[in-house]
Amino acid sequence: MGFLTIIFLLVLTVTMWNGADVRAQQGSGGQDPFEFFTNSSFQQIGSWSLDENGQTNFLDRTTNHLTGNLQPFLSTADSVPGLISNALSITGHSVVNFGSNSALNLSQGFTISAWVRGSNATEKTVLTRWEGISGNGWEMGIGGNGVAQLQFLAGSSTTQMVVGVRDALNVRDGRWHHLAGVYDPAQSKATIYVDGWPESSRTIINWNPSTIQSFIFGSPASQSPNPTFTLDEVQLYGVPFSHTGVDPSQPSIN
Repeated sequence: MGFLTIIFLLVLTVTMWNGADVRAQQGSGGQDPFEFFTNSSFQQIGSWSLDENGQTNFLDRTTNHLTGNLQPFLSTADSVPGLISNALSITGHSVVNFGSNSALNLSQGFTISAWVRGSNATEKTVLTRWEGISGNGWEMGIGGNGVAQLQFLAGSSTTQMVVGVRDALNVRDGRWHHLAGVYDPAQSKATIYVDGWPESSRTIINWNPSTIQSFIFGSPASQSPNPTFTLDEVQLYGVPFSHTGVDPSQPSIN
């Protein structure tokens, strides 16, 4: 390991301990959120640093080359200082659209991971949204009460929500938090994690991912506009990670 790499990891560790909510200090059990995940066999679909400054295209670091295009609709998105280099500040109906590339088909389940800094707002926030051609979809976001949530959509009538209730963390505190949503089709189980901790799990019934129709960061025009939030280091995997695999330090070593 080179000298510059060691310095980078030390700076990153200090940044995360100061910027994120380190719930391991609470002593109530759970995974250390800064334990490195070293499994090299995971199936990474997309990895977006969101470091682009003044650009409308956001590059994917994987070989899938899933470039996202900024579509402002009714508002704007800006490059701001992030947890690692730059980040993307999104407001209203601004979205980053990744289209319907077949690499985004999620038949084996998924893990969606992102660093987020929320504003002091009371409106629901949609961070990432995936939708299939059959109408089945999912979105990871923040509820009006500031609690992270993973929502599953089946057509226009059915919504199943995975959301923390007891002792759930309010992530609208102006600090960086790591959110991860996991769906395991073998168990029909979904889990939402905050800062490496499982906030809630539930069985998702009568829901199967179909062929991709769209994948976006932000809130679509068909929904209420987002309050301002900042997004950094988003990762999408085509497998459900186990509890020990959901690791907020992973983006830093890609």
